[in-house]
Amino acid sequence: MDELLNAYAERFGVDLSGYLWYFHTGKEGGPGIGGLFFPPPNARVQEIPITLGMLREFAERGRWAIEYPPHEPPQSRPDLRLNQLVALVFLAGVVLAVVLGCIR
Repeated sequence: MDELLNAYAERFGVDLSGYLWYFHTGKEGGPGIGGLFFPPPNARVQEIPITLGMLREFAERGRWAIEYPPHEPPQSRPDLRLNQLVALVFLAGVVLAVVLGCIR
C-alpha cells in the first residue's frame, strides 16, 4: 500500500502529509507476536476504505483531504518492540547454539 500511494502521489502531485496509514490498512506482514498482546494502531480505529473517487478528488485538490475522526495518535509501538525482542532472543539462541556446537 505504501508503494502504491507513493507512486500515486508522485504521478498526480498529491501531498500525502495528512495521510494516516492506520485508518486505511494494517501493518504489512501481519501483526506478529506483539500484536497478540498490544493492539497495533490500525486495530484501535475504524477502518476507512480508500475509493477511486477519493483518489480522483485528492489528485484534483493536490493533497490528501480526509478529516479523520477524533482519536489518540499512537505515541509508541509496544507491539513492534515485542516483535523485535522476540526476534533478538531467537537470534541470540541460534548464535548460542552454534557457539556451543549444537548446530553445525
